[in-house]
Amino acid sequence: MLAERVRQARAAGAELTCADVAALLRQAVTQVRRLPAPSRPAPSGAPANVAEGRRLVEELYAAAAEIGRICLEIAPAYWSEAEAPEALALFADDICLDLPGVLARRRYALTGDRRCLAGVL
Repeated sequence: MLAERVRQARAAGAELTCADVAALLRQAVTQVRRLPAPSRPAPSGAPANVAEGRRLVEELYAAAAEIGRICLEIAPAYWSEAEAPEALALFADDICLDLPGVLARRRYALTGDRRCLAGVL
């Protein structure tokens, strides 16, 4: 997927900079790591606050995914779980989250699996 995007950019005659390649990589990762489909809709007879609660949960997961993507810019996906904490500790402190929570959001951005956030959100 990434190779195809680079090939298209080069075919258009564009000279790719590091920033261009980073942007193409982010787009490819976003496309591959789409968030899982939201849970089933609220039953038709459910109170309005159930639908609102589900919407808020989806926002919470979307925010966790965005923080995870930022973490992947700081500590790339090829870094191990042992290497990432050193780089992410300052970021975690800056956004007032604990390091295990930030690492969980990074794993969520990598996998798209909501189970990564169990006990964190």
